[in-house]
Amino acid sequence: MKYVILFLLPIFLLISGTAFAEFYKYTDQNGNVRFTDDLGKVPEDQRPNATSYESSKSSVPGPASKKESETDQVSAGSDANANTTDNSTDEQIKSKKDALSKEYQSLMEEKAGLDAEWNGAKTTLEKHQINQKRNELNKKITQYEEKRKTLNAEIEAHNASINKDKKGNE
Repeated sequence: MKYVILFLLPIFLLISGTAFAEFYKYTDQNGNVRFTDDLGKVPEDQRPNATSYESSKSSVPGPASKKESETDQVSAGSDANANTTDNSTDEQIKSKKDALSKEYQSLMEEKAGLDAEWNGAKTTLEKHQINQKRNELNKKITQYEEKRKTLNAEIEAHNASINKDKKGNE
């Protein structure tokens, strides 16, 4: 029985390792939806909003829905309305958004490092250890997603108050 498990475990790990195909979806300057399998081909200003798809069950940062993406775009426009809003709230939101963008970059760099490690791994034990690191990364990504959702809710509330003020002034 031990030999069967020892024989099947490496096969299982090798098969599960090939399930990490990934591609990215983003919107270019003209509003066209684009797909690519190379994050380097996504313009740098679009990377935080690029949605990554994997064949595994891991979480990946990026807008989970069109509504969240629109919220991000609307929040960028709220800076233009700073004369009718509380500047400190705008600055706080911008600061949080910048911090999330940096966190996203860090997560993507960590992911790229793990992908490179995976490609260089020679034994199933090394691959197993890398998968454990990927699980930890996925936990960080889930925490990032929660922060992003919280920020999007804050942006929506802020934008709603701006719209309410605008309608009240008309």
